This record gives sequence, structure tokens and C-alpha cells, in this order.
Amino acid sequence: MKQGLKAQLKKIKLFMIDVDGALAKPNIIWAGSFDGNGLHEIKEFCVHDGAASWAAKEAGLLRVLVSGRDSTVVRHRAERMKVDGIYLNNLNKLDVLKMVREKYHLLEEEIAYIGDDFLDLPILQRVGLPVAVSDAVPEVKRAARYVTRKKGGEGAVAETIRLILTSQGKWKEGYQKAIEKAYLPKE
Repeated sequence: MKQGLKAQLKKIKLFMIDVDGALAKPNIIWAGSFDGNGLHEIKEFCVHDGAASWAAKEAGLLRVLVSGRDSTVVRHRAERMKVDGIYLNNLNKLDVLKMVREKYHLLEEEIAYIGDDFLDLPILQRVGLPVAVSDAVPEVKRAARYVTRKKGGEGAVAETIRLILTSQGKWKEGYQKAIEKAYLPKE
């Protein structure tokens, strides 16, 4: 790993995660119902991303989900991942970056962002650690400081969380605390 990247990874306090194409596979499936109750949305997520998110929480890495679309499915996934924030239905992700910076009192260099498509370019050009999933469009890969080995929706978020926390010496602590909490007896 390049020395400059190692130094940047150590500064990261918050990880912004694009949903469609990074956290979820880059497909949106709408299924109609025979009873006339409208459309149902189907998304495919990777369980590794959720588990890594729990480890990140325990290690103190803030995580927020970002999407230009609103989605009940994404809201449910955010709850299961125990993220710190969710910003949906806003195509202007620079507005979201500003809100996140103000809410958490962070500098742009303390924020990582993972994306896959050209709508992510403005925010990738501003954050301290721009990340592209391996199946991102060429423009996003060029703008990224790190390109994951995993595809969007197939563990790219977990890979990035592990990279950040490992560089900060917090990965083992994070996953061990997550395991302990998962196995605590229920009262």
C-alpha cells in the first residue's frame, strides 16, 4: 500500500456509503403484485457489509448511507447495519456532505466515500478518501484513491471498512466487541 494512502486512512472518522451500486448490487428490481397493491422493491445486499458495519460501530468509525432515492428497503438495511445516519432522496450528494460535516464537526479529509457511478464524482473529488467499487464506471475509478477488489453489493463496503480499521489498528477490537455483543445473553 502506498505511504500516502496509509496516512490518509488513519485520518478517517466517517465513512459515507452510496447505496445503489456500492452497498447494494447495481440493480433495482420492481415487482408488481397481482392484488393491485402496487410495486415492491427488491435489492440484494452482502451480509459481510452488515457484519463489518457492526465492527466499525464498535471501533468508533461513523457510518452514513447516502442515496438519491428513497427506499423502505434501504431504511430497513440501515437499521440492521446500525449506521449513524441515513440520507435518502437527495441527488446532490454535496449537500449531504455539508450536512454530515456540520453534524459531526468533521473536515472533508476525515471522510471516506464509496461510490460507483458518475453522480458520485462531485463528492469523490471533495472527500479525504475517495473509494470506487471494482465494477464502477471508468470516471469513478480514475477519481478514486482506492479501488476495491470486490464489486458493489458483494462485499466492497466490508473490504473498505476493514482497510480503514486495520490501518488505524482498530479492526480486531471492533470485530471482537461486535462478537461479544452478538453473543451476550438476552435478558
